[in-house]
Amino acid sequence: MSLDPNPNPDPSPTPDPSPSPDPSPSPDPSLDVPVGPASYQALPPDLQTIPAIAKLLEDHPDEADFHKNAVLKLASSQKLIGGDKIPAPQDGWTESDWNEHYGRLGRPETAEKYDLGEFKAPEGVGWSDDGQAKLLGIAHEAGLSNAMARKMIAGYADWVKGEGEARSSQIDAANGAGTKALQEKWGQAYPAKVDAAGRAVKLGLGPNSTVDMNAFLTGTLLEDGTPMGSHPIFLQVLAGLGELLADHQIGDDKVFQRTSQTPKEAQAALSKMNADPEKVKALHDKTHPDHAALIAERTALNAAIVGGSRVVED
Repeated sequence: MSLDPNPNPDPSPTPDPSPSPDPSPSPDPSLDVPVGPASYQALPPDLQTIPAIAKLLEDHPDEADFHKNAVLKLASSQKLIGGDKIPAPQDGWTESDWNEHYGRLGRPETAEKYDLGEFKAPEGVGWSDDGQAKLLGIAHEAGLSNAMARKMIAGYADWVKGEGEARSSQIDAANGAGTKALQEKWGQAYPAKVDAAGRAVKLGLGPNSTVDMNAFLTGTLLEDGTPMGSHPIFLQVLAGLGELLADHQIGDDKVFQRTSQTPKEAQAALSKMNADPEKVKALHDKTHPDHAALIAERTALNAAIVGGSRVVED
């Protein structure tokens, strides 16, 4: 027998279910801006869509990083407020607009007022004051500031100096190669051959010429870069001309008995002389008008064969 006074009690009432929390509002997909740190989400929607802020969020999605860089950008912007801001060039600017723009960038009023500081023009490479003035004029037309013009001039001077040194090295190398080739070809007659070439040039220029023959011959480059005075073919032509002039005793008051012939050439010339009956007769006849000249020529040929040389007064 049950002692429960209420054998069929009503079940305990079930509490009403709590209402579901409203879902967090989703960002407007039309804004195409990622959800970021709390400091970004706290911004009004119109600020969140500013490109600079959206880019800041993209680069710095972390809360602390985003906040730090936002402060830095704000500080940087504050420095510009009230500063002398230079506008970017615009289409349709007049010459006056450009001149004002260049002036604010640091261009002096005229090209003559560029201050090049401690710049020194390179020496020995053809640098001229007129050329430098022309370069500065171009710099001024282009709107270059004083610092830009100084950098341009210094850089160009370095390039010119380097080109000059390279050209000098090229000349030295070509001189050496040309000299070596002719020394091998002429052997012991090389000095005399060079003398003959020099005499030919000297005669061609005339006794009153002020031309620096050595500078002309070594500084004038042919198409292949060889100095004219070191080109084997050119020197051989000059040497041949000098020998021809010496044979006819033209252009000098002395007969140069230091022949410019190689031993082989001298031997051939001596054999030819000894085979000529008229010259043999003159050599043995002291009263013959050609006797002295032929004796001198024979002596020179013998000297060339054995490598000797001397100068005989006419």
